Amino acid sequence: MGFCDQICHIRCAGLNAPFIKVVREKHNLFWMCDECVKLMKYTRFKSVVSSLGNVVASVLGDQLHSFSELKDEIVKNNQHVAKLADKVIAATPVRIPNRDRPAKRRRGEAETPIEPAVGTRHVENHDRLVANSPPDLFWVYLSRFHPTVTVDVVEKLVRDGLQTRDAIKVVSLVKKGTELQSLNFISVKVGVPPEHKAIALSPGTWPQGIVFREFADTRGNSTVWLPPTTSAFPATPVTIPNGNIATGTASATPVLPAPFGGTASDSASIQASAIEEP
Repeated sequence: MGFCDQICHIRCAGLNAPFIKVVREKHNLFWMCDECVKLMKYTRFKSVVSSLGNVVASVLGDQLHSFSELKDEIVKNNQHVAKLADKVIAATPVRIPNRDRPAKRRRGEAETPIEPAVGTRHVENHDRLVANSPPDLFWVYLSRFHPTVTVDVVEKLVRDGLQTRDAIKVVSLVKKGTELQSLNFISVKVGVPPEHKAIALSPGTWPQGIVFREFADTRGNSTVWLPPTTSAFPATPVTIPNGNIATGTASATPVLPAPFGGTASDSASIQASAIEEP
């Protein structure tokens, strides 16, 4: 228990077991080495140690007192804050919901679809629309393409697989506005000449991982409307969906809409011939 903070061996210090036992049992009994004992005999050193002990005790007492005062101040501040919060809550006006205004639809909540109506007014037409018949293509559904694959890459893949230079058409089946990064894969439909149907449905035509089948159009036999022309206006070219150009001329036969997705034989108003004179 001296000041030198050195280690002394029990045998070297000449301590016996009974004395060590008594020192351990009585916490007021201390043992010091010879050098520390000499230091403790000086009166001045004793007074310094005693004064230091009084200073330490005084500092600890002041810290405990300051801590107690700080704790009481924190409790008072918390009570004051609670009172202010009650006043703020009492002074805040309560929002009354407007029952007349419809509630906002939550994101992701399904909206009831509105069924469209179909027009019934009959429009007289005195001109005939004559156009070349659209190409009769056989459509194949291809899927499991990576989202980064473009239409041009698919077109080259189809031509290489079919070994043909004939006209083909590739249509992406990705919904407009869809983020490609959010998709695991994309699908397309490919229109090929009917004579290539057998090879287009052969597994050996497509690379491994590509899923394919004959494309089934489930849109039904709906009709599309085309505005009529009159003799008061000159014949103007009209672009039809397949990219061909048709010209309207004067005729006594009204124009009838062709079935959606059908061929020229599905409508009497579309003929696979040149312009007919009145």
